[in-house]
Order: sequence, then C-alpha cells, then structure tokens
Amino acid sequence: MYRISRRALVPISLAFALTALGAMMWVGTHHPATSDVRTVTLGGVPQAIALDATIRHAIVLDNGCGMGLPSGVSVIDMRTHAVLRTTRLGGCPWAVAVDTRGHRAFIGDPGLNAAGHVVDVIDTRSGALLQRINVGVAPTAIAVDGRTARVFVALSSANSVVVLDGRTGTVLHRVHASTPRTLAIDERTACVYVMTAHGVTTLDGGSGSVLHSFVTGAARVYDPVIDAGTGTVLVTTQPVDRRGVPMGVATVHVLAARSGRTLRALSIPLDTMPIATDARAGRLVALTTQHPTPSAMYSAPDSIGVFDLRSGRVVHMTLPSPDANVFAAAADGTRGRVVVTGRRILTIIDARNGGTLRTLRTDSNNETVTIDPATGTAYVSGVRPPPTTVYDSRWFHWVPWRPAYHDVPPTGVVTIIDTGSLR
Repeated sequence: MYRISRRALVPISLAFALTALGAMMWVGTHHPATSDVRTVTLGGVPQAIALDATIRHAIVLDNGCGMGLPSGVSVIDMRTHAVLRTTRLGGCPWAVAVDTRGHRAFIGDPGLNAAGHVVDVIDTRSGALLQRINVGVAPTAIAVDGRTARVFVALSSANSVVVLDGRTGTVLHRVHASTPRTLAIDERTACVYVMTAHGVTTLDGGSGSVLHSFVTGAARVYDPVIDAGTGTVLVTTQPVDRRGVPMGVATVHVLAARSGRTLRALSIPLDTMPIATDARAGRLVALTTQHPTPSAMYSAPDSIGVFDLRSGRVVHMTLPSPDANVFAAAADGTRGRVVVTGRRILTIIDARNGGTLRTLRTDSNNETVTIDPATGTAYVSGVRPPPTTVYDSRWFHWVPWRPAYHDVPPTGVVTIIDTGSLR
C-alpha cells in the first residue's frame, strides 16, 4: 500500500501489535511532510533514482536483496507524487539511467543472484518490462547518450565497458577499461568519462572508441565532474600509501573535455570529493572529510565545502550535523543550490557562498539524491530503519530490539523537496 504524506510536520506514533501469546509490539515515529516536502513509502529499499523529465516521471529502483524485501522498479508521477506502477524484476537492481527521448530506463543488475548479470529495459511511461539484455558480469554503472541513443554499461568484474544500441538492445562494442566504476556523459562534447582503478578514460559517445586516458598512478580517484559551462571536466585524486589509506592533500585536475589536456591543477587541503561546479561564480562544491579515521581505508564525508575554482581557497565549510554522516549530494546548477543527504537529516545550501538555506530532520537515513533541473525539485532515496525497542508482552517491559526474535524489515521512502520555493 502506497501513501503520500501531506499533513504538517508533527510526529505521529505508529503502533503495531501481534495478538499471539508472547508477541511483541513495536512503536516508531513517522514525520509527515510540510507543504513543500512529500514522502512516498515503497515496498523495497530505494537504490537509485532517475528522471524522465519530459513526461514528468521518476524511476525508482527498489533493491531488497538480503533483507527479504521485493526488488523492482517503481514509477512515480512527478506532478502528483503518486506511485503509478511497480514492476517486480527479481535480482538486485543497482544502477539506472534514462533515455528521455526514447522514454526508456536501463537498469543494471550486478548478478548477486541467479537473476543478475543483465540490463533490464523499462518503458518509463507505463513501467512495463520491455527487454532483458545479457551483457556480462557485474553491470554496476550505466549512462545514456540521448542524442545518439547509445547506452554505456560498466562491467567492473570484466574490465570492460559495453556499448548498446538503446533502441534495439544490440551490443555494439566492448571497450577495455581497468575495473570501471562510474560513468558520466557530456552530450555537448559527445564524451563519455569512465572512472577506472587508475584514472579516467574518455570515450567517443558515438563510436565508443577511446579518445584519451588520464592516468593517476598510486592515487585514489573520485568521480569526474563535468562543467558544461566551461567545456571542462574535473578529476580529483589523492595519494594513498601501500595499504590504500589516503594521505596528503587532494588535487583537482581541470581537463579540457574533448582533448583531455590538463589546463590547471588545484591543491585542496582536505579529503575532497567534488560534486558540482558553478562556472559563473567560479565555485567548486565538494563533500569533504575534516576528521578522517586514522589508518582507515575510507573515511565517510562529514561536511560540505565551497572552494574557489581557480585558487582552491576555502570559501565556506558547512557541518550539517556532528552525527549526520554525510552520504551524498547533488547540485542544481540553474539555481545554485546543493542538497546534501545524511543520517536523519537533509541540508540545502547555497553553492555560491556555502550558506545553509534549510535543514530538514527526517526519520530515515537519506542516501542518494537526484534533482530535476527544470523545477529544482529534489528526489531523495532513503531507508526508515526498524524500531530500536520493542514491548515484550511476556515480561511486560521494554527491551532492546532483538533481530533473532522479531525480524522487522526497514521501510523504503522517497523524500521529495521543492527547493525552487526557497529564497
């Protein structure tokens, strides 16, 4: 049953009781939405969100693998926020990209069970499953070039990128890439950027041929950021020691998008993961780690920084919350806003000066975020965790939640925020 919250932000206690002898009752708290915030409850756990803005549909992956929850894809009407259809796919859907011209969503399943190692093609208008394409081992990232109808699929375990014809599903090319992780497409320059274990490889969006490679050596490489306004791409690296632990400052390499020539390099004195640029204001927005865990292979970001794009100088640093555990962020380049997700918190900041525009407390752990550039509406995937205490009717007292005795699965939610209404 899907329900959209529309009431004021007032906590409502929800109780669930099992009447059998020795059953347990749990009590949780749900926070309905304000007029510019909506929540949609899903049957699975939202893994990723992509938008078909031309028909105002949001495509949400439900990944319930390992939790006893269904896996599939849900189509949400971006006007009414109603769930139009949910299609069960099986497997463990992991990545999604949308061709807005052909109204198709391409969903990668990395093969965590028998239904995996495929790309599922969904009609974004109806939610119907159109095709299932066998592509190879572990399709963990997908990108679509809408102008050429080419679909690029990263196969991390097969050290390759598969190029598909988005209209027919035919495999056109296989390009070697060392452990490809993420993909990004710049349709203006017809370039596809593949983040690999050793740098970034640039492919021609039409032919799939390799244009050039940016090799970093013994360094951690973060996802490339495309600055369409200046025709550049930003690649951030950070040196690591023999154990793979990051060390020293991060370096942001500004490359010419088509030629791959290095235009300049910025030294950022923090563990930095760029997410967006504002070319007009000359700003770089990045997730940062100000307090890394000593000797850790990876320290979760704990803040978001705004840097000068030419000098690397820190313009502003925002700490959403001491216990927020920043998960991800996305930028609305048109309005100069960034939505930052975290544990039970969402923060909206001004990308130009780093000022906090709004902070939202939620009852879910908010993870990925996608922004509709036409309206500034943000779609945030999250998980509402199970209760931490239960009432044991056999002993008539509150006890800590014990999964071995009473397995309460988490609840998937999508939080929809109208950032366009902020001033």
